[in-house]
Amino acid sequence: MFATQAAPGRLFLASPPRLKVRHWPARLGLVACWPWHWGALSPVRRICLILLWCLWAGACWGQDHIVSRSVLEDRNADLTLAQVSRQAMAPAPPILVEGYQSSAYWLRLVVRPPEDGGGLMLRIRPAFLDQVTLYSPDPDHPGRWTAQTTGDRLAYEDRRFPSIALGFQIQPRETSTYYLRLKTASSSLMEVEALTPRDFYRKDVQLDLMQVAYFGLMSWILFWSLAEFWQYREGVVGWFALFQAGGMLFNAAVMGYLAPLFPHSLALDRVTSMVVCLVPVLTFCFHRRLFQLFSDQTLLPRIYALLIGVGLGLQGLLALGQVQTALKLNALMVVAMIPLCLLAAILARKEALPGLWLFRAVYGANALILALRIAPVLGWWEPSAWSLEASSLQGLASSLLMTVFLLRRSQALKQGRLQAQVELALSRQHLETARHQVREQERFIDMLTHEIKTPVGVARISLGALKTQGPHHERIERALGNITALVERCRLSGQLEHQALRPVKAPCDILDLLYECIGACTEPERISTRDEALPEVHTDPQLLSIIIANLLDNGLKYSLPGSSVQVSVGPWEKAGASGVGIRVSNRVPWDASLETARLFSKYYRSPGAQSKSGSGLGLYLSRGIATLLGAALEVVVEEQRVEFLLWLPV
Repeated sequence: MFATQAAPGRLFLASPPRLKVRHWPARLGLVACWPWHWGALSPVRRICLILLWCLWAGACWGQDHIVSRSVLEDRNADLTLAQVSRQAMAPAPPILVEGYQSSAYWLRLVVRPPEDGGGLMLRIRPAFLDQVTLYSPDPDHPGRWTAQTTGDRLAYEDRRFPSIALGFQIQPRETSTYYLRLKTASSSLMEVEALTPRDFYRKDVQLDLMQVAYFGLMSWILFWSLAEFWQYREGVVGWFALFQAGGMLFNAAVMGYLAPLFPHSLALDRVTSMVVCLVPVLTFCFHRRLFQLFSDQTLLPRIYALLIGVGLGLQGLLALGQVQTALKLNALMVVAMIPLCLLAAILARKEALPGLWLFRAVYGANALILALRIAPVLGWWEPSAWSLEASSLQGLASSLLMTVFLLRRSQALKQGRLQAQVELALSRQHLETARHQVREQERFIDMLTHEIKTPVGVARISLGALKTQGPHHERIERALGNITALVERCRLSGQLEHQALRPVKAPCDILDLLYECIGACTEPERISTRDEALPEVHTDPQLLSIIIANLLDNGLKYSLPGSSVQVSVGPWEKAGASGVGIRVSNRVPWDASLETARLFSKYYRSPGAQSKSGSGLGLYLSRGIATLLGAALEVVVEEQRVEFLLWLPV
């Protein structure tokens, strides 16, 4: 008869509870003039309101038929019911909180029967308790007791009725005494209520609604973090996704939702313990990665790494059967998160997205939320029905805080990426414009070279046909040579800057090349040479002749009128490497010691050379070609004496 009442009770509770509307604002603490309505709320806010409503409803609805509670600690866990019944017991609170003890605890419950004379159900939470045994008086045999056992060490199919919460069915015909014996390796935290079947299943439905809201919101956060990590591959978001998945698995384990997954197995208790000990490891991994974004110091990351190692070691203790020791150490790791959160907020010094102040605020709030969760367990204040939902609420609050933080960070990073993409597009546009300008410049120089070479050639042919000699003829020849040299240097300078020059190295006789360049000069008689036997050099003769010609032309053009230009060639070691050195020195009619650093600059011309024709490209081009050949071109200036040193590797 008792079982047939369960189904109608569950169906009845699927409909909305019959509460008068005028009592809702007072009970919920709401004000009737609030400027919002249900349709205006976002989905996240709706889920949060459903969650709070279910918590409030679960705490307020359902009449408990327990008249009194008293507790006895069985330190050796060896007392029998007969021994316990003869001993005095201390008054017990509605929720028993005794921490991680090896003792067994006996609860004496005095239960009054319901008004309709039907049966009652003892609702026991949390669902992760190992073994709870109920001793009921046998109505057919006065003085005798019957025993029933439940707990997460009992297969789900072996429980008396399908429910996430633990429980027993009782039939008190009058106010009766019952005994409960609790023995668990986990924390000895237990709430017992004697409810009618309707109230029992009503609370189950309310708990299910709360967990649906919880898992809905947590799943949305998990999917967002997975999508964010898949798109941007950011490590801290990946660890947050693992942290989020671990939190959901932890809640499912401690709330009893894993039990239907192991209907015939006795491994539920071990799986729950493994999950409980694994979650802090994922938590420390995530916080370690996040903290490193805001600090360069190594103290806290080392502490995190140590705790991660301890957490992984707890799995070994569980495998060895040291369940209570592992759970105790795991609880201490959870408590350690409070000072570690505060320490992270204090030690964070580096500015990073979305802001150092927000990082400190989130970690400070996280420490407070965690302290509120474990305060009843530590005995800081009297536990209530809300304390049993502390793990869900704390996990949800922490996840929401971190989600807001990472959302702000993601938005800032996306804005930065967008700005970087815009800047990249602008840079590409500028680069393409510059390339277009370079191509136009190259085409112009090529056109200019072609168009100038033709008239210069015609002018030279015509000048030769006139068969004139003397100063006028020489000046015209120099002018035409300067025009040709200027155009050629502009062309080579453009090719050098755009890496269009490609050296073609071959064996080269430096002396032959040098005397060939001297012979091509305008005033070869002013050049005095001194040479020695040289090794063969492997270089590009054409590019090398450009350097030598520029140095000789520079010496002849800017030296004192009528003075000679000294050229010496010989073996020369530079930085331990063998090579050939070419020295070109001359005297200038001004003090050149102040302009040494600018001699190789593009378009630079010395103030003392303004009366001479030139482009300011000769020395600039010579150094660039020397670098291209693996050579080195330097200058030594002593007042009015300038000496250029060209070193060529062998």
